[in-house]
Amino acid sequence: MRNIRFQKTEKNGEKFWQKIKPKIQEKNTSEKHLKNEWKSEPKIRWNSRTMEWLNLPPKVQKEFKDNLIAMNLDFMQYTCYNIQDALTNLRIIVWFTWEIDNDNSNIEFNYTMNLSMTNTQTKNGHAYSIFFNSPWFASVMIASVEVYSEDKVQLLKTEGKIVFYGAYFVFQENLQEEAPEIIRFYNAIETWTILKYHNVKKDNKIIQKPLYKRTRVDIATDVWIEMSKKWLTSYIQPHKNSKHVPRPYNYDPVTEIFQSVGYIPRLKQGIWIRVYNKVLDMQSKNKKSWHPNYGTAENPIVTRLEIVYSWDFAQNKIQDLFEYTKFRLLWDEKTKLKPKIRPKSEYSPLSAYEYFKRYAKNHGKTLREVLDDVMCITITEEEGKDKFPPVEIYETWSSSFSSYK
Repeated sequence: MRNIRFQKTEKNGEKFWQKIKPKIQEKNTSEKHLKNEWKSEPKIRWNSRTMEWLNLPPKVQKEFKDNLIAMNLDFMQYTCYNIQDALTNLRIIVWFTWEIDNDNSNIEFNYTMNLSMTNTQTKNGHAYSIFFNSPWFASVMIASVEVYSEDKVQLLKTEGKIVFYGAYFVFQENLQEEAPEIIRFYNAIETWTILKYHNVKKDNKIIQKPLYKRTRVDIATDVWIEMSKKWLTSYIQPHKNSKHVPRPYNYDPVTEIFQSVGYIPRLKQGIWIRVYNKVLDMQSKNKKSWHPNYGTAENPIVTRLEIVYSWDFAQNKIQDLFEYTKFRLLWDEKTKLKPKIRPKSEYSPLSAYEYFKRYAKNHGKTLREVLDDVMCITITEEEGKDKFPPVEIYETWSSSFSSYK
C-alpha cells in the first residue's frame, strides 16, 4: 500500500500514524478506508491534514522553541445571529448611554473607565467601535460590534459580528485595572458561544443553533530569530494544484530582504499564516510602547508567526488551538509560555496632565484642587511618616479634613 500521507519523515503526522498503524496491519486497510479513518478525527488533531502546506524541519522547530519570546491571542471574531442581544448586554455591562448616531453625534465618552464609543457606517451596515483612552498611551480601538443592514442579513444569514482586536489582548491587564467591564463583556461573549441558543425552523422542524459562533482566532507567536527567505522557498509548500502561493511584502530582490510573508490557502475557511518582522512593524505603526522590550538589547530581533484559524477550526477550545499551534511551530504542545510583559509608556508631563485633568473632572473638582491635595500628601511622605505622628491633612478648597497615616 502507498504511504499516501503518513511517511515517518513527516513528523507532523507521526502521532496519528502511530494511532492507526495497528488497524492497518490487522485489516489490510485500503487507501479509501484510510481516508475515512482520517475524516473521523476531530477538527484540530495532531496530524498534517489541517496545515499540510507547513513544512518546518525539526531543527527549525527546536530553534523556535529555544528562542520563544511569547505566544498570545491577537484577534477574536464572533458571528452573531441575534445582534440585539449583543447590543443589550453591551449596554448593561459597559455603561454607555447610546445616545449617538452615525452622523454628527457619533461619539460618546465614558471617562470613568477611559473608554469611548463611535458609531460609523460600514459596507455591511454600521458599527459601534470601542476605544481605550488611557492617559498613558495613544487611543486604540479594542473592540467593535457591527450591525448588518437588512439586505446583508438576508444575504449572509447572520445579523452582525463582534470583534476584539489585537490591542484588547495587549492592554488586557491595563483594562482589568481601568475598564474591567470590557473584560466582563469579552468573557460573557465567549461563554455565550456555548450557553446561548436560538430556535431556527428547518424542514418544518424547530432546531436550536448557537446565538454566537466564534469564527476567527489569531494566535501570535514571537521568536528571537531573523526572518528567513526559506518561508518563500521551502517552509510553505502549497499543494501542486493550489492556486495560492506564499506572497512576500516589501521584498527587495537585490538584498533578498522582505518584511513579511503571507499564505492563505482558502480565503474563508481554513488556516492561514503571516510571518513578519515585528520590530519594523512596531516602528512603522508607532507601537513601541506596546512591547517595550522589543527592538532593545534584550530582544533586538523579533519575528512574529501569526496563525489564523477561521470558521470550523476557530470553534475548537482555545486551549486546544494553543496546543496545536505549539505542536506545529515548536513540535511540543506542552511548552510552557512566559508571562506577558505589560505595555509601558515613556514619561510624559502632558500625559500626566491629561490624566489628572480627567480625574478631576470625574470627581467634580478643578485640576488645581486635585494637584494641591496630591502635593499635601507628597510633602507629608517626604518629611518622614516614621518620625512624626499621623497628620491631619486638609483637603484644599474643601470644608472637611481627611486623616492620613
